[in-house]
Amino acid sequence: DNIFYSPYSLMSALALADAGAVADTKDELEKALGIQDISKFEKELKAYMSRGNGEGAKLTAANGIWLEDRLLLSDDFEEGFGREAEEYFNAKITKADFVDNADAVRQEISDWVKNSTDGFIPDYSSGCDESTVMALINAVYFYGEWASPFLGKDTGDDVFHGIDGDSDIAMMNKYGAYYKYIEDYSGISAAALPYGDKDIEMDILMSADEDGAKGILDAVKGLSEEELKGLFKQLDDAETTRLARLAVPKFGMDNTFPSLEQTLKTIGIEKAFTGREYRL
Repeated sequence: DNIFYSPYSLMSALALADAGAVADTKDELEKALGIQDISKFEKELKAYMSRGNGEGAKLTAANGIWLEDRLLLSDDFEEGFGREAEEYFNAKITKADFVDNADAVRQEISDWVKNSTDGFIPDYSSGCDESTVMALINAVYFYGEWASPFLGKDTGDDVFHGIDGDSDIAMMNKYGAYYKYIEDYSGISAAALPYGDKDIEMDILMSADEDGAKGILDAVKGLSEEELKGLFKQLDDAETTRLARLAVPKFGMDNTFPSLEQTLKTIGIEKAFTGREYRL
């Protein structure tokens, strides 16, 4: 299946959890996120979240916290986690009755996600239940218009070289347009397609050897972390090139990750799931 997710959204939610974590849980979260200075990290995150949007492209992120209203909170809660959450994550705490009204809280969270994403996630289903103490939610929304739009008259069926073989699908075509482009970087060619006023762009990687989807996967797997960073830096720095034809498949993706907990454990976040450390 296609894989579609936001590293920024996952990082934001985990960093918000880290603001209230202690001991080994906090150490594991910060190691997994690569945080060496939490104060500096939170300030940089706040600056990124407050950046403005350009013309033709909109990127917004929202954080929300729902807290069981029966909890007896420590005296420094508001000045500690509560203050950090609001100051650096723009996340206000909403009191919730998970014990007796979990269904109503789930609906409230679903409505918040819908409103925070301009209706693009209309049916979010929170996993909270009567045993939930706190729900930390991050919602990311992006809408972008191509700086150089694909025209409907240039869209038609063509061959796509997928992992499981060739198939005929609808392809968006652009002729004679200028894009940042690199021809061959360790078997990879790449193009950057800008949105709006070109502050945000979509980077597309292709097999330089015309081996299709399998070829690009094999090529990317063969790169080290530094080489992969080098690939995107070279694309960012590339001059615009006139492409005789650029063909991009029309696609849509809607994914759920039921195994996210196991994925986080794989990268070292384990104590957070044991229930052995608990303090507010």
